[in-house]
Amino acid sequence: MKYSISTFLWTAAFNESNLALLAQLKEHGCDGVEIARFDYNDFPATKIRRELERTELECTMCFGLSGEYSLIDDDSRVRQKTLRRIWRNLASTPEAIAYEGLAFLKQHAKGCV
Repeated sequence: MKYSISTFLWTAAFNESNLALLAQLKEHGCDGVEIARFDYNDFPATKIRRELERTELECTMCFGLSGEYSLIDDDSRVRQKTLRRIWRNLASTPEAIAYEGLAFLKQHAKGCV
């Protein structure tokens, strides 16, 4: 069994100032971390990826869909807007995430719009 924790417990905008947290999580027995943010503009992906590699933590991303965003809304415009936001966030995080999630999203997002 692997253990992981979300950075949302500490911040909704994980950035460079939170990098030291990754080593602490590893020291406390975590195998992975979920990086949580609502906005991925100016996301320091390269620095985060380097620290993830140094600490040997696995990583997933949380894109914080809330309020006006939903992949299951009855309104196709809302679903399309949500997918655009997800793609924009993914485009700003390529060095920090594994691309398996992109393939999954591409395959399953077709029915959402």
